[in-house]
Amino acid sequence: MATVRARRDLRSVRGMLIAKKDRVGEAIRDHNAYGKNIGKVAVKWRGRKTKIYWHSLDELEFIGEPVDLFAYVAQPTSSPLNCSPLPAPPAPNEFHFGDNLRTFRRDHGLRQWELAELMTKAGVKVAQTTISNWERRCDAPDGSYVKALAVALRVPALIFFVNYRDCTWMDRTIEYLTKVRAIMCPEGFV
Repeated sequence: MATVRARRDLRSVRGMLIAKKDRVGEAIRDHNAYGKNIGKVAVKWRGRKTKIYWHSLDELEFIGEPVDLFAYVAQPTSSPLNCSPLPAPPAPNEFHFGDNLRTFRRDHGLRQWELAELMTKAGVKVAQTTISNWERRCDAPDGSYVKALAVALRVPALIFFVNYRDCTWMDRTIEYLTKVRAIMCPEGFV
């Protein structure tokens, strides 16, 4: 972050005073920007709550140590939405959650009631019959149950939703995730 000062009174589009002339704030580097905020600087003004305000460079004076001003100017955000879509499963309503849950539960040598006890220890109370319904695809869990299952079985939650029986789909999914990683983590991409 870099310290900035308002060159003049800064107002919102509706005329609300955001910062009086000479008010000091912190410019935020690498803040995600969309639409009309691209090309502007994200600023958190001292004395204001945690809200971020967007200003053009000519409205701000950077004070303190010299900085690269343009490092604070928001650039268009790379987004996984710019990738081709994640490959769809072979059938529109085909979900693999129940089969995968049964496989991972058995791999851990657990019975359904034992898994229910582990989930309770992970913070989510569930009955053995509920786990049976999930495995038989009679019912689908919500996010808190999926998270508790992942904790209880010591696996990432995403692993329950992978179609392990379709190698072509897995290959296309790996290609998709590789593209998303290149966009979202360019500095760490090898």
